[in-house]
Amino acid sequence: MMLGLREEFTYRRCGRCQSLWLVDVPDDLGRYYPTDYYSLRPPTPATGPLAELRAEIALRLPAWGARWLAGKVGIPTFAQWFAGLGIRKNDRIGDVGTGAGWLPLQLGAFGFRDVWGFDPFMPADADVDRVRLRRCGLSGVPEGFRLLMAHHALEHMADPFEALTQMRDRIIPDGRILIRVPLAGSAADHEYGPNWVQLDPPRHLFVPSLAGLEVVAGRADLGIERAFFDSYGLQFWGSEQYQNGIPLDDERSVTHGSRELFSDKTLEDAEKKARRTNRDRNGDQAGFVLRRRESPLPELAAHG
Repeated sequence: MMLGLREEFTYRRCGRCQSLWLVDVPDDLGRYYPTDYYSLRPPTPATGPLAELRAEIALRLPAWGARWLAGKVGIPTFAQWFAGLGIRKNDRIGDVGTGAGWLPLQLGAFGFRDVWGFDPFMPADADVDRVRLRRCGLSGVPEGFRLLMAHHALEHMADPFEALTQMRDRIIPDGRILIRVPLAGSAADHEYGPNWVQLDPPRHLFVPSLAGLEVVAGRADLGIERAFFDSYGLQFWGSEQYQNGIPLDDERSVTHGSRELFSDKTLEDAEKKARRTNRDRNGDQAGFVLRRRESPLPELAAHG
């Protein structure tokens, strides 16, 4: 429905943890990633004279302040992702499934000096100032990362256990893995079922629940150090559009500026509802900071 193809696919749901996985994976997934697919569009990172200063402020904020201010008053969104990790601009940071490389280039513009991006669908290898972009999958990722990220990429991989294992082997002993994924078992999943916008067949091969993510991470000898919910109003208005037969990539869609189904007030209410689901740990996407289990880990409940 993102592209309006209206093809049908089958998912199975785990009876214990509510995670979902695609049963009938197409032989050619490439045709569901057109050249204008959002992550493959040419990157245009924002820059400006204050970019590096804002990054320094973000990195120096206490963890609670970073989580509260990320995305506000000029504080970059990555403040929430890096909160409490002690990340510095010289650290080696990688982004797996980076698409055309928007995030690594953005971090480079903020002054990070050892940033890498990896994606098998990237047009070609490229070095842009302090950023290295490589056309490869996880097997081509080098070792030695202080932080290795996968933003809405794990659900596109056929074997999440193998993916997390390979990422674990590529971080330094006290390094971290940061993943952000849609969450099965969330309020939007239960409310909209097959019309849930973040189900996104057939690109999403595996959609974990919170419990399912803990299981697959544990199998890879990783523990969850911190979790944060960062869903937004798309889970409601996008799913409502699907129920009404309107794809995301459609002139009647909110993404094209249409207000056929929703007023500005309705969209504002959707964002407020999303913030409530995040506070209740029931939003339809979340981020997770993972580390090797050799180190003692705090209880997940203590890190909302």
